[in-house]
Amino acid sequence: MTLADDIRVFTYEKYIKPARDEGRDTVTIRAGDVHDVMDLVSKMPSVCGAIGTNKFLKQYNLSSRAVTNVKNYNRQSGKPAVCIVMDRK
Repeated sequence: MTLADDIRVFTYEKYIKPARDEGRDTVTIRAGDVHDVMDLVSKMPSVCGAIGTNKFLKQYNLSSRAVTNVKNYNRQSGKPAVCIVMDRK
């Protein structure tokens, strides 16, 4: 598995699946948080790239309108964030 694959799996298990289980329609994923929790070093572009792709959307049955903006910064943390809109299926 590649680093991008690892990031996508981690992001699904840590953020997408729990949000779906709770019945939420959206979830905000902070790339900096993913980077930190996975103990990555200097891999922010890899994190943003992995969760901001069509492959990620298709792999986890997310809406094609899901990713609002990977470069959108969370005002409180100052870290890049992506908002995911989840289809209910």
